[in-house]
Amino acid sequence: MSKKGSYNMDISQKRILVTGSEGMIGKCLVEELKRHDCNVLLFDKAQGDVTDWSSVSKIGKVDMICHLAAIPSVAYSLENPLEVMRINAMGTLNVLELARKQKVEKFIFISSYLYGSPKYLPIDEKHPLQPSNPYAYSKFVAEAFCESYHQSYKMPLIIFRPFNVYGPNQQNAVIPTILEQMKSKKIVLKDLEPKRDYIYISDVVSAIISALAADIPGYEIFNLGTGKAYSVKELVDIVFSITGEKMPVQDLKQRRPNEIMDCAADIRKAKKLLKWAPEYSLAEGLLTILS
Repeated sequence: MSKKGSYNMDISQKRILVTGSEGMIGKCLVEELKRHDCNVLLFDKAQGDVTDWSSVSKIGKVDMICHLAAIPSVAYSLENPLEVMRINAMGTLNVLELARKQKVEKFIFISSYLYGSPKYLPIDEKHPLQPSNPYAYSKFVAEAFCESYHQSYKMPLIIFRPFNVYGPNQQNAVIPTILEQMKSKKIVLKDLEPKRDYIYISDVVSAIISALAADIPGYEIFNLGTGKAYSVKELVDIVFSITGEKMPVQDLKQRRPNEIMDCAADIRKAKKLLKWAPEYSLAEGLLTILS
C-alpha cells in the first residue's frame, strides 16, 4: 500500500483490534497490519454491535486498539442524529471501556474534521472546535470520552482528525460522484467553489501505523491532510487532465447551509512527533484510483 515508509518500533505479533474493519479505511488498515505480521482482530457488524457492551466485552485479549467504527456521513446524520450519536459516541465509550479493562498499550481513535469555518489557515490542532452538524458533534463527544479516559486512567491515546479522505471503493462523496457522472459525459455538481484538503487513504493508514509504532505514552491529537486545498472545479480539472477527457460541467450553485469554503491542514505536529508525511499528491492519488 505505501510507496515507502519505515516505523519506529516493531509491531509484529501485536494483537491489534480494528473496529469498523469492513469500512473503507478499516479494510486498508487491516491489510497493512497483516503485512507487518500483526495478529489482527476484526470487529464489524458481522462480529457484533459496537453499541452493545455485552458484544464488545466478548472481544478477546488485545494489545492495541484502532477504533474506526462509525457512521461517517454528514447527510445521514442530519436525518438520523440519534443513531449517529449512539454509534459514533456511545460506541466509542464501549471500546474505551474494553481498553481500560484490558490495559491496552495504545488506543487510536479516528475522529474527523471538527473546526468548522476556519478562523485561520492552515488549521492546526489548537484551532477552536466548531462542530456544525450531528456527525461532527458525535465525534466531538467521542473525543471528550477519549480525553476523559486518558485523564482518569492514564490510557495512552492518540486521536486523528482526518480532513477529506478519498480512495478506491469510496461512496457518497464528491470524487466518486464525479467519476460516476463522467460515464454519461456530463457532470452536474451542486457547488464548484468550496475548497478541501484531500488526503489519500494510504496516507491515512501509514499515519495510523506510524502512531502504533511510535513511542508516545500520553494523549496527542494529530491533523491528517496534505496542507493544500483544492476547489471542486480544480478537482474536476485534475481528473480531466489524468483521463484526457473533457465534458460539460454544470454548476448548480446550490451552497449548503454552513458551508466551509476553504480548509487546509497544518500537519507539522504529525511530521515532528510521528515522523510521518503524506506521500500522495491529489493527482497521484486520483491516478491510483483511475488506473
